[in-house]
Amino acid sequence: MNIDPNETAKQSAIGLVRGALGAVPYVGTLLIETIFDTRSRIKLARLNRFFELFAELLNRKTLMQIPQHASDEFSDLLENILGIVVRTRSDDRLRLYSAIVHGNLNSDTSQIIESEIFTNILASLTEFELILLTKLHATTENLSAAEQHPDHRGIKPVHINKEDTFILGLATSDFLTTFDILISKGLVHDDGIGRLGAPYREFIAITSVGQKLMDFVEKFVEEKK
Repeated sequence: MNIDPNETAKQSAIGLVRGALGAVPYVGTLLIETIFDTRSRIKLARLNRFFELFAELLNRKTLMQIPQHASDEFSDLLENILGIVVRTRSDDRLRLYSAIVHGNLNSDTSQIIESEIFTNILASLTEFELILLTKLHATTENLSAAEQHPDHRGIKPVHINKEDTFILGLATSDFLTTFDILISKGLVHDDGIGRLGAPYREFIAITSVGQKLMDFVEKFVEEKK
């Protein structure tokens, strides 16, 4: 029987990461509960993939230091993210969550708390919502000062027309519903409200919270590269 050395190394890395993270207060209990969950096979597969991605970001020295750096805030963040991981199907999201944990290994308390807040917001977004928010953020970043609305501080409205819905592969109704959901979450707002004759949901602005969320995501997208 031939043994694949790459697979052996990968399983070894997963085991080391699982052991190190399991030593963080409260997290070991969560891992044990997952093993005995009725959907444990699916959840364990997602956890193992997360551990594999996390291992790619670490060296052995850093790995062994994880329990030593486990403040209460880091423990809370890790426990929260592992709870999100078992419900996450997207590999890109798993990569992002692994980068968030890795990026907070040596962060101070305020940064860890901020990371947990934005991670929870991120976890609440569907793929379509995240795509729309990403595209809106990218568009507003490219606006010139003259194009930015003078009535808002740091909020940059973008004119959205129906052609954009086809570019994103969304029906117009789904497109508008998605924006309504993002508005309810405080991440964008309808900048046309109060404008005489402004069409419904055609002037969309990302809020300061939405901007900070996307800056947070971009920071850890760079981290995972």
